[in-house]
Amino acid sequence: PAGSDYDPNWVGGWGDPDFVPLVPPPQYLSHYVFFTDVTYPFTTLTVVRQQMNGQFADVTLDCMGPITNWQPVGSSGQYQIAYVKLVDHFNAQGSCNNGVHTMDSATPFGVWVWGWGSEDTSTGWVSYGYPAGEGVLPINNVIIM
Repeated sequence: PAGSDYDPNWVGGWGDPDFVPLVPPPQYLSHYVFFTDVTYPFTTLTVVRQQMNGQFADVTLDCMGPITNWQPVGSSGQYQIAYVKLVDHFNAQGSCNNGVHTMDSATPFGVWVWGWGSEDTSTGWVSYGYPAGEGVLPINNVIIM
């Protein structure tokens, strides 16, 4: 059985459970190079940006330009989130398709890559996800002894 507890009598097969690390905002980057798997029929990016100096900087994806569908996270007004669909049923979305991508901004932001399958594409019960990168630097002065 697949990790999603596959039952042949149940119709579905959209993805599979996965665990993806969260990257804390102090470890966000301003530039990412990442790969989305060409064997998955669905690919979406989750992008989070933080307000700096009273404003949100544009975040640009190589295949589409500046991201525009931002929504607030919580009520503090400090963070915004956007979901960017790159591939739907193996079909490129606009100029975006699976493969190598870059994203840039004047200020640090976070990016998570998600891909999954479906029974109607003969790729049911599969998925993957990962943070596109992180600045692995000390973010506090905790000393482990």
